[in-house]
Amino acid sequence: MRAWLTPGRSYRVSAPFFTYATNVTVADAVVFVKVPTAKLSVAAVDDYGKPIDIYVTEVRLGGPSRLNFTKPPKDVEVLAGVYDVDVIALGRWGATRVRLAPGEDRTITVTVPGTAGIDIGPSPNPWALPAFLLAFAAGVAVTVTKGRATSRS
Repeated sequence: MRAWLTPGRSYRVSAPFFTYATNVTVADAVVFVKVPTAKLSVAAVDDYGKPIDIYVTEVRLGGPSRLNFTKPPKDVEVLAGVYDVDVIALGRWGATRVRLAPGEDRTITVTVPGTAGIDIGPSPNPWALPAFLLAFAAGVAVTVTKGRATSRS
């Protein structure tokens, strides 16, 4: 953005995407405003520390920047400050609080309690393999018996 400013006067400058504002005094013809941001990555784990990012349905960041994601964010730029991070996975909820300093690049891990051992999709039938083997053996026995009966006549 360009603007004509008078040296020696104070102006309020804001960065609307980050809802950040600060006062600056113009001394030269060019004014730079540094927005204090940090980068944040979120990872979700179950009770045993096993990654469950693929099961995450929502991540909420509450702090100076309020953002929502459908998957854990990686390297998202936010205003520096304190954030409450909520993660929903497999119908369960986990949360943590993190303080991000300006220029910091951090990955946080959120444990979602009650998700260990939960399996999505059909559970394996314990009788499937024995039933298959029994059917296969019966098929082989019938084929061998039928082959012997036709070769004797």
